[in-house]
Amino acid sequence: MGLENILFGALAGVIWGGLVAALKYYLIWRPAMKKPVHESDQKSGYVIYYGIRFFISILFDLAGLLVVYFCRELLPWNYLSVLIGAAAALSVGGLVLNKTIVKREARLEKDRNR
Repeated sequence: MGLENILFGALAGVIWGGLVAALKYYLIWRPAMKKPVHESDQKSGYVIYYGIRFFISILFDLAGLLVVYFCRELLPWNYLSVLIGAAAALSVGGLVLNKTIVKREARLEKDRNR
């Protein structure tokens, strides 16, 4: 197992994790960000609405990592490097997603205060 095997495995993991993060964003979070949050829904429904989406988001991450784990015999690279690359890409995708949600909420709060 050479260094190039580990590097290509990590690169493959980053690509796979990026695909899973993008799919998660377009299936779970993009529709949620388009839905307007009404004042009456903000107190009770807001927490439940986003809480369920965060739980489903974690399940997406887990499924993406489990695919790597169960396909480890089929991978031509070191599966641990693929797994670490995928986890890193999913983490970065989560950070970008959180930043996007915070920006949206700040923009909505600014619009409400006008």
